[in-house]
Amino acid sequence: MKCAEIQAMLPAYVNPADVPLNVRRHLVRCSACRTELARYEQMAASLAGLESSAPEPPPGLRAALVSIPSDASRLETVRSHVSRNRTTYAGLAVTAAGAVGAAVWRSRRHRLATA
Repeated sequence: MKCAEIQAMLPAYVNPADVPLNVRRHLVRCSACRTELARYEQMAASLAGLESSAPEPPPGLRAALVSIPSDASRLETVRSHVSRNRTTYAGLAVTAAGAVGAAVWRSRRHRLATA
């Protein structure tokens, strides 16, 4: 096998017990591929060390998360806003309906006049 083929397979064979015979034979003869395998083994050992350490959250994160209002409180805020401004929203709805009605009436009147 060629070095390029072996080096492409090396990440899968970081554990020496898993290495097939043809790859082991190549590694005995090729120092470049042995060096590459050693790099992968070193990287695997470093990553294994990361699994055992838990990162510490930044200071103040817990307080910031607790201070975020829940969905229920936001929904209550919206409900109270709508109930306080119900008259305004009703007036806007009536105005919008009137504007649409006037536009429809005008377009029909215009079509009937040209027909």
